[in-house]
Order: sequence, then C-alpha cells, then structure tokens
Amino acid sequence: MAGLALVDLDGTILKGNSFPAWSLFLLRKTFFFGRGVFFQVVCLLFKRKILGTLSHVEFKAGLEALSVPDVLCEQFWESMRLLISAPVMEKIQEYDEVVIYTAAPSVYAKHVKKIFQYDVGVVSSRFVEGVFYNNFGVNKLADKESRFGDREYTLFTDSVDDFPLARNAMKVFLCNPVESSRSAYQALFGASLEIIEG
Repeated sequence: MAGLALVDLDGTILKGNSFPAWSLFLLRKTFFFGRGVFFQVVCLLFKRKILGTLSHVEFKAGLEALSVPDVLCEQFWESMRLLISAPVMEKIQEYDEVVIYTAAPSVYAKHVKKIFQYDVGVVSSRFVEGVFYNNFGVNKLADKESRFGDREYTLFTDSVDDFPLARNAMKVFLCNPVESSRSAYQALFGASLEIIEG
C-alpha cells in the first residue's frame, strides 16, 4: 500500500507505555556506572512523586535534558522487544513511509528505529530552541502540518489523545484499544474504523 503512515508508539507499536519503563531502566542501569545520571533521575522522581513540584511534562523535559549514552538507549529498546505488537508491525510494513509520532522524550524515542528492519522517521517530544515541545494531542497535528502540509496519511493509534490527528486522517487503525478508546473512535468513525488486536 502506497502512502504515509503516522504511528503512535505507546499502546500501539508497544503493548504498554515506554515512559515509566524508561525511567526505571535509567535507574537500574545508571546505579552502578552512571551515578551522575542516576542522581539526576532520583532528584526528578523525588520532585515529581514525593514533593509534587514537577508536572508530568516538566518531568519528561527533565529526562529529555539528561546526557544518556546511545548504548543505553539501544539496550533499552532491546529490552522492550517483548512488548512489540506483531500485528501492528506487520501492517505498517505495507506503507512507503512510516513516521513514529510519539509524546515520548526524544532522548530515547529516537532510538526506536533499532526495532525496525527498514527506515522509519521519528517525531517525539524534544527541546526546540531551548523550549520543551511536548509532542502530544494538538501539538502532534501542528507538527504533522508543518512537516507534511496537506499530505494524506493513515494513522495507527490506541488513544483518544490522537483525536486531532485522527480527524484529519485518510484512514485510522485503532490498535489494542481500551474500551473507552474503542467507543470514542467508533462513535467518530463508525464502520470505517479498523481495529488491530495483538
């Protein structure tokens, strides 16, 4: 199938959320040989979970700002292989161009390419001119429009958070949805909605 596929990462390609897994992975891996990064992650977690002084987006920005060796990011993706949705991976192979659109921080999200056997693009949350850009909800749509203009695309997602992208998609595949997402997307797309499980 020719065309552009925009694919969400968490809950879509992965049967789970990479962000908490990344936080725990960093803690485990940096405890023994990366004490500087370990201490920074602990401080961020303390501010987020204990003091409540960091929002989710601020916590994400804090992790994005860390200097993490590429080798750790690649090890992280190796550790996530068991969570990959084979039916989703199989379906997106049919597209000429695949771009992962995720709210995950770029520090590790850009390395998701490691799990693919072909070239994919990755657009994620990142710093742009010193300001953290949270690639989430309407921001995903704005980013898509700046990169691809009016180009038609197919969307693969699991979440209502991607409604802004879904409303403008030529086709939507809802992947491993929870019941609330299934109901919301079926109300919006009816019989044209395709669901991928597994």
